[in-house]
Amino acid sequence: MDTHRLSELEGQTYRAVVDDGLWDLLLGAVFLLMGVSGITHRRLIPGYLLIAFSMPVWRYLRKRITEPRVGYVQWNPARKSRMKRAGCILAISVAGLLAVLLLPKFLGPEALRQGLLQIPGRWKAAVLLAIPLAIAGYVFELKRLLIYAAVVLLSTAILLAVEARGEWVLVVSGAAAIISGLVVLAMFLRRYPGQGKEQALHG
Repeated sequence: MDTHRLSELEGQTYRAVVDDGLWDLLLGAVFLLMGVSGITHRRLIPGYLLIAFSMPVWRYLRKRITEPRVGYVQWNPARKSRMKRAGCILAISVAGLLAVLLLPKFLGPEALRQGLLQIPGRWKAAVLLAIPLAIAGYVFELKRLLIYAAVVLLSTAILLAVEARGEWVLVVSGAAAIISGLVVLAMFLRRYPGQGKEQALHG
């Protein structure tokens, strides 16, 4: 099998695995619950617990929904290496963003500190949400995350204009991710209706 065909099949396997909508649903649920908690002043579930439990929930859902349909995926060394590099890029980008937004407030020149203080807190929060989403969408080849990043920024601008509570950004973004996730999941189930596959896909 030629290299181009092998790369094409590997890409199709990757898309089959990531296009199940589960991450979209979990991301949307986390955003939505955090937003509702802020609006109602009731901490339904602490944010750190939501994030901590998202991975085991995702793994459970994958075993029940995704793997019976597309099989268990064992990535080849090249894909593993790319995914590790992508994770490192995302982590470094988030750390750099935090440093740019927060450290100058305490350590930078006075003019820079004053400039940061004049930036609305909602925009800082929106940037801290949107940029990691956009970077993750790029490095993990998930264009939907780029759309969610745009939704975060657009809803922030609109809600600032109408002077609504900032938590509504999380509610709007979470609802968008959940709706998108349901559509993607429905398409996945239609594309892979059968169950009981035991083979391992080598992507």
